[in-house]
Amino acid sequence: MQGISTLKTSLHTKSTIKDLGLARYFWGIELARSTQGTFLNQRKYILDILQDARMTGVKLANFPLPKGLN
Repeated sequence: MQGISTLKTSLHTKSTIKDLGLARYFWGIELARSTQGTFLNQRKYILDILQDARMTGVKLANFPLPKGLN
């Protein structure tokens, strides 16, 4: 915790920063926390791409590969 506090102070002296608490969305990755851990997904990022391409109303297609491939 001391290291985090020192880093925040250092960053604040170089530019104005705000501590907004735990991250929920960062660089296109959504962070969801639960008692089982932290989960990452790019759902919002993909939805934004589809919206920009005007493809939010397209119909789904079957997945071309069998599930469970490693």
